[in-house]
Parts: sequence; C-alpha cells; structure tokens
Amino acid sequence: MKSIFLNLNQKIISNFKIKKLFNLKLYFILYFLVFLASNCGSKVTNVDIIDLSGEDWSISLSDNIEYALPEISHSAWETVNLPDNINSQVKQSNGAVWLRKNFEYNVDNFKGNPSVYLGKIFEKDQVYINGVLIGENGGREVNFGRHRIYPIPHTLLINGENTIAIRIYSTLSGSAGIISEPIAIAPFDYAWEQEWRFANKEFIYVSFFFFIGIFYILNYLKMPDTKEYRSFSIFALTYCVYEFSRNEYRFNVYNNFLFFKFLEYATLFFIPYQFLRFVEEFLKFKKFKYSKLYFLLSSSFVLLFAVVQKPQFWYAFVGYWDFQLPVTLGYTIYLTIIRIREKIIGAYIQGIGLLYIFYAIIKQILIERGIANIESSLETSVLFYFFLMTIALRLQFLFVKRKIQKRYDQLREADTLRDKIFRHMEMMISKPLKHMHAILAELEISKDQKVKKEKIHEIESIQSTLQPLMDDIIELSRLEVMKEVPFKAAVPFVDFIKEVIPDDSITYSIKVESDTIIENSLELINSIVIRLIDFPSIQDFTHNDLIVTQDLRGNIHFRFLLFHSNPKVAVKVYNDLQNNISLEDTNSIKWQIIKQIARLLEGKLELKIIKRKYLRIDLGLTAIQAPASELTPIKESKTNLKQPKHPKSEWRDELKTIYTNFRSKLSKKK
Repeated sequence: MKSIFLNLNQKIISNFKIKKLFNLKLYFILYFLVFLASNCGSKVTNVDIIDLSGEDWSISLSDNIEYALPEISHSAWETVNLPDNINSQVKQSNGAVWLRKNFEYNVDNFKGNPSVYLGKIFEKDQVYINGVLIGENGGREVNFGRHRIYPIPHTLLINGENTIAIRIYSTLSGSAGIISEPIAIAPFDYAWEQEWRFANKEFIYVSFFFFIGIFYILNYLKMPDTKEYRSFSIFALTYCVYEFSRNEYRFNVYNNFLFFKFLEYATLFFIPYQFLRFVEEFLKFKKFKYSKLYFLLSSSFVLLFAVVQKPQFWYAFVGYWDFQLPVTLGYTIYLTIIRIREKIIGAYIQGIGLLYIFYAIIKQILIERGIANIESSLETSVLFYFFLMTIALRLQFLFVKRKIQKRYDQLREADTLRDKIFRHMEMMISKPLKHMHAILAELEISKDQKVKKEKIHEIESIQSTLQPLMDDIIELSRLEVMKEVPFKAAVPFVDFIKEVIPDDSITYSIKVESDTIIENSLELINSIVIRLIDFPSIQDFTHNDLIVTQDLRGNIHFRFLLFHSNPKVAVKVYNDLQNNISLEDTNSIKWQIIKQIARLLEGKLELKIIKRKYLRIDLGLTAIQAPASELTPIKESKTNLKQPKHPKSEWRDELKTIYTNFRSKLSKKK
C-alpha cells in the first residue's frame, strides 16, 4: 500500500513539474489581457467636442411635435440637469417629455463630420437638430439602455446658435431620460472610435472570463474531486455570457437586440446561484438548504421571460428582483466570516473580493435606477474578484501539494524510524544471538551431560536478558512515533509525587508549594522518574539524592545529585549520557527512552558536573499554581445525606496499579 502511495506521489510531483510551464503561460496571458483592458480605456485627446451636459436643459411635460422647431421658444420652461433620471417628470407627463437646448457651432473650428453622441437612454428617443429628425431609438425598435450616435447632415448646422430637441418616451418603471454621459456634439468617427474602444475593453474582460472558465473546467476534468473548480468555471462562463450579451460585438454575431437582452437577463438570474455554489464548495460548506428551490425559482423566471417577450416587463421584473443580489452576497460574506474565524487563508482573500463586489453591486443598482450619476465599477470589481479567487485556488492547490509532500515525508520518516529500530535490534540482539548460536554448536559436539546442562542454563540466561531488551526497543519505538502525550490529567503535585517515588530506592526531599498543580501525562511522569531512579549507570553511584524543587516561575525540577568515590566514574557517565552512549551499549536504549519521555512531557533534561565529583541530572516540568478555591474541600451540607466522592482516591488507585505493574516489569528485567 505504501509503495503504491509513493509511486502515486512521484507521478503527482512529476505532473506538477509538467504543468509549471503551462501555469506560467496562463498568468502571462491573464496579465496581458488586463494590460490590454487598461490601455483600451485611454481617451483620445485634441478632439473638438461640444459638451451639452449640464443644468441648463429645458423640459416640457406636454407632448407637442412643434417643440422640435427652433423658432419655438423654451425660455419659460423648467430646467433639469442631464445626464439624470427624469422618471418623475415622465410620470407627470401625458406620455412623453421634450428636452431642448441651444448650442453654438462654428464650422471652421469643428473638424470632422458632426454627430449627436448620447449616453444610455431609457426608453425611446427622437433627436431633432434645428427641427429636423436625425435619428430615433438607436436605429432599432427596441434599444433602451444603449448609447446613441446620430450623424448630423452638414446642411442642418449653421454658424452660430443651433437647437437640439429630444423627445423622451418611457414606460419603464423607475428609469427615463439620458442616464449617463456623454451628451455632446462630436465628430462621427471619434464617437464610434470611443464606442469600439470601450467595446474592445469589455471584450477583453469577456475573453478573460472565458479563458478562466475553460482553464478550470479542464483542471476539474483531470481532478474530479475538486468541485470548487467545476463551480468556479461554470460561474466564470456564465458571467462571460452575461458580459458578452451586453457588448457591442454581439451584433456581429446576431443582429437582434431582443435576443441578447433576454440572454442578459437569463444569465443574470443564474449568476447569483452559481456564485453561491462556488463559495460553498470553495469554503467547504454544505449546500444551502433551499438551494434547489433557489435554482428552480431562477429557472422559472427565465421561462416566464421566454413566454412574455416584452423587454419592458423584463426590465421592471429584474428591477424588483435586484433585492436578492445583496441578500445572496450578504450570505456569502457570512460564510466567509465563519471561515475567517477559523483562520483559513482562502477566506481572507475571498472576504476582500466580496466586500468590493458588494460595494460595486449597490452602486450599480443605483446607477441602473438612475439614482446616482457615477461611474460603474461592476466590471472592475468582478475582474478583481476573479483575480483574487484565481490566486486563492492556486494557493489551495499548493496546500494540497504540500499535504501530499508532508505525507510523503511522513512515510520517509516512518521508513527511517523502521531502519533505526532494526538497527537497534541488530546492535543489541545480534551479539547475544551469535553467542547462543555458538553455544548451540558446542552442545551438538559435547557429549558431557554436565556441560550440556550448563550450556542450556547459559542459553536460558541469555534468553531472559533478551526479553526486557526487546521490551525497551518496542517502548522506544512507540515513544519516537508519538507526537504528543495521548492524555493529560491535572492533580496536586505533592500528593502525586509521594505516590510515585519508592521509599526504599532513593533518599529524597520535596520542596514544593502544597498548592502546586501538575497537568500532564501522569503515566509518563511516573515512568521517567522511576526510569531515572533505576537507570543502571546511576545505580553504580555510591550515594544518590533526589531533591524535588520549584523555581520562581512555579515549574517543577527533579534534581538527582549523584556522588561516586572515584571522580572519573562521574565524568565517564556524564560524557556517555551527553554523547547518547554507544549503540552497542544496552543503556543507550534506556537513556533514549528517558529523552523521548522528556520530549513528550515538554520537559527540559540537563546534565552537569559539579566540582568534578558530583553528577547532577535535572528534569524540569511545567506546573501551575492552583487557586485556593480548588484546594479547599467542599463541606457537606446538613441536608445532603450522600457522602461526597473523593477524587484523589481514583487517580491514586490508578497510579498504584501503574506503579506496581511497572516495578514488576523492572524486577523481571533485572
């Protein structure tokens, strides 16, 4: 199984290397598209334009065709500011309103063929220059929400004062008039150049979304478990269709405004759902409880639009349905905040993008309703979000790669540990086994029964020494694999340690505050203290003392002070322990066990020679001062007839059992 995993890991790593060049190409293309988009928005300078926007537009709420004539005075009319939403004035009218303004024109100063260049108009328009109709509805029966470019015949404009009159008619709920800039007399070529420049910029965005969608759907086909890739690609492709259905290039594909307006609204219904699905799968949340209902509801609206083919109805319906966009986005922000609290990096990146989109959507709704005359930032915010999420998904991919690499390292570590264990076993057991093999060979040759009995007794003696050695090797292997202690318990330290230290093995004194609490693995603390007391090299010393002290931080120290009449013995043991002892020495395994236990207990094990006579072994463990309330016994009330349970008896009984078993094992080893 492990070999299969290792082979799979090698294949994945090789695939990462193969894809590296492709990923570099991907990022180059994305940055190139953004570069093009940013440069396509640059403005042409040194062009003569007569700006007609401002607060001096005259408005009449009555519908009279004579208002197109320049000789009709509009000086007594009310004035409005354009661009602006004049829906309130249209509602007060009898169906249409007239907008008029005078402007100065000088043929010598104006270069190029003149045209009327207008921003988004809702819903229908008729434009007159000096009483002559030059264009209506952008050349289409239904064409609301688009810019207008109407060429002006040279014979219409005169040097000096000219009159422009615009008849606005709108049945749309909430929008009427010229909503956005420009409102100007501009050269015809310049106007179309600006329109196509803007269309090119938007088309680059469309290409970017399309490329992202295709890229992640291909990645999903290679890695079906990455559902967030699938949802992100569908979201990107849906948004790509939405943007294309609003781009001027759409008429080069199919010259039908009604079809693309339907496609725009249809995708607009599905974008929030696809966006919600992506966020849920990216942040690893379960599907929203009413997700299917949300999808069916959006689908039913699309079917309704297909049956009722009235763009005015579509516009009004979408206007009321806009309320669900901030709700959906707000829910995704809520999900993101949950993951941010869990300190997930992808959630932080997601949160930045969502906040920008939330701001852009609110602003876009205000613009579409004509409430605010500000520049839209919806495309920019979505582009920014897609960039952020591309980074987030790539980071997620790298995290998966890191996990695989970590698992691979763990397997290699397990192999190293296994080799170390086998090396321990070979070093420790090979000699006794060779000795036993030699004795068995002598047994086969020898005919003396007395010698055979001695040899058999010798084999049994060697075998009895191998069992505790194997136990130590297994224990060392277990401890080396452990990353942390399996179970921690908090007990009063003084009571606990009195139960641990055997009275007949070592002289000791405890200088620790009575309210000190030790919170760690009681089994391992018991094990390391007993192992230190019974360590063979320590047993060789003529005088052993254990002082249990407490430092200023409250931490516990087990300080073994060992004395030998021969100072060279103390120095030799110190050097052996510092150098981890030769692997051929059985004490090495025992000392390695002590060091591993100290590691798991997060303790500090130090050795020091004092005056070249004494060897000090210091084991430091973290402890805490218990509040007085925890140490004060609870008095039994007179009304309570039940005797309270004594918690100390439980751990003491358990500790005695552990201690008895441990001492019996050590005695068998000896």
